[in-house]
Amino acid sequence: MKVFKHELVAALKNLKTVIPKGQNLPGLHGILVDDGVLTASNTELTMQMTLAASKGERFIIPENAFALIENLPEGEITITEEDSRIRISTSKIKNQFPTYPADEFIYAKPLVSVNKTNVSGPELIKALRRVEFACASEGSKPVLCGVCIKRHSGSMDVVATDAHVLAWDQLKSDGDDMEIIVPQEAVKKLISMGIDDDIDLNHDEHHAIFHTDKYTIYTRLINGPYLDYKRPFTEQPVHTYADRKDMLAAVQRAKMCADKEFQNSPITLAFSGEGMAIQKVGGDVIYDEKIPTGMDVEEDISIGFDGTILASAVKAFDSDELTMSMTSPAYPMILGAETSDMRVLVLPVRR
Repeated sequence: MKVFKHELVAALKNLKTVIPKGQNLPGLHGILVDDGVLTASNTELTMQMTLAASKGERFIIPENAFALIENLPEGEITITEEDSRIRISTSKIKNQFPTYPADEFIYAKPLVSVNKTNVSGPELIKALRRVEFACASEGSKPVLCGVCIKRHSGSMDVVATDAHVLAWDQLKSDGDDMEIIVPQEAVKKLISMGIDDDIDLNHDEHHAIFHTDKYTIYTRLINGPYLDYKRPFTEQPVHTYADRKDMLAAVQRAKMCADKEFQNSPITLAFSGEGMAIQKVGGDVIYDEKIPTGMDVEEDISIGFDGTILASAVKAFDSDELTMSMTSPAYPMILGAETSDMRVLVLPVRR
């Protein structure tokens, strides 16, 4: 195989994060080159990329050869395989690495031929990027450790929650009703790939395939019914809005201001006829910053939030202004934007 370094390095960058960390299935500790397609896989996720230069070739590039390839001079690289060894060379450099037989690269490739749909890749990736922060960590209820993608009535809902914050975005999508829960690892991989064309999404009960002209991702799905995410988004009586970037910067500054043992103390949003104050008391350190709002509230209201969750929720939007709807200190606050279908519900914490 003869390939330019920048082409191969770009492929390695996307694929190598899929390679398993443990020592099981040693054949998967590399990238399979197979007749124009590069493949990386673990027990949960398989990713493929097309590479025209590899047409007609079949071998495994071992993981310990990646660093060398990335640090070779720019230009053409020749890679061949013989007697279970990979030979990597340029005009002046020659190297050899032991490798595994291509037949030992065993990975799941589910044949999913039902429930096919087509969706705008950039729009779906934008929605996944917005809501992914709200996924639960491992060890939580399984259905919360992924993103729910649900299509109905000409729109597609993209939802994530860890039971402390709930993020819900929407995009237009015609077709049959569908609902799947995609693991967070696969969501992060999709976000990182820079997809700029349509995605063909095929799925059955247990697997999904995301396919573009350049990429294919096979992933298991999380089984189980997702929660009723629409129910908490009820009408709130108190409304205002503020500059999103100013609010995010103030929240991030407030997070920094606390004695070490009080780093996790809540951040308070205090609304009044004079705007919004972002406050934090962390031991002997007190932070208070005023942010103007576009609509004054009739009665003062102060609500405490986890600072990390609040910052992530505000950061998830890309609008200039952020709307805020609330009821009382004991009820969640709903964040939104006039220019977006995105909305985030953030639970309060005790101050």
